[in-house]
Amino acid sequence: MSGDTNSMRKLVKEDQLDLTLQLTLQSNNALHIVAQHGHCTFAEALLALSPSLLFRSNFDGDLPLHVAARGGHMVLVDVFIDSLKNIANPDDDITDLESTDTSMPQAVWLKINLKGNTALHEAMRFRRTKVAMALLGFDTRLADGLNHTGESPLYLACELRMMVVVESIFSCGSTFRIEDVGELRDRCGRNVLHISIRHNSFKKLDALMKRPELGGLVNKPHNDGNTPLHTATKYHVYRKVKLMLDTHCVVLRARNDEGHTALDVSELGWEVNPRQSGNSSYAEAQSTANSKLKSRKSSRSTH
Repeated sequence: MSGDTNSMRKLVKEDQLDLTLQLTLQSNNALHIVAQHGHCTFAEALLALSPSLLFRSNFDGDLPLHVAARGGHMVLVDVFIDSLKNIANPDDDITDLESTDTSMPQAVWLKINLKGNTALHEAMRFRRTKVAMALLGFDTRLADGLNHTGESPLYLACELRMMVVVESIFSCGSTFRIEDVGELRDRCGRNVLHISIRHNSFKKLDALMKRPELGGLVNKPHNDGNTPLHTATKYHVYRKVKLMLDTHCVVLRARNDEGHTALDVSELGWEVNPRQSGNSSYAEAQSTANSKLKSRKSSRSTH
């Protein structure tokens, strides 16, 4: 995209063009196109001429904010956020985001596209950490909800190891209730602990398991019956095993769909895992974890 904003303003004024009616075959308006290329100067000029471009969707349900977030155009996202602050109050509720009436946008930045993604989902899916942080800073309600494939921003942050975003979501306050974390599952039924353990992205999550209201999270099975403790032993994350045992909430007798307890999974992994050979520190870690599992199981069976 080339040219200058003065020429664009002159063209719009002289020809009395309605920018909201100038669409591509994919229903992209001029601001969508600018957002794809990250041109801030043109975006500011377009918004000055027709602010309503900011809350019009294309054929895929994307707002220009979705497009800019997906592309990682941080400066442009800031421009859009500033414009949205002037258009509507972030405390507004969503009324009817499917309505064709765009005269009174309310919390339009929370709108989802045809995949169920908010702009935050799009930023997360493409690992746009700075954009994600900016969006969360604008309205923490973007952290709520699942897209059409069952993915929450928190799930994506854990899966993609974007731990600064995880920490930000956890600190969102009353808008994102920490009690709701246990209810967030993906299509396989995995919760945030399953995901963080599977992807070894748990550095910032230790405090989460220590919260009394989330004690049951360590015992929630996914669709194959594996609890987070099963997952930790399966993938040899023994520090996490110890941490879960320290919560004193773990149900050691829990069995997955194959009838195995977490201790069974650990011992089976010991038999087939090639990393055990010649790695004394690894062997010691597994041995310690197994001892703790057996000790805890024995002490509970005697009560």
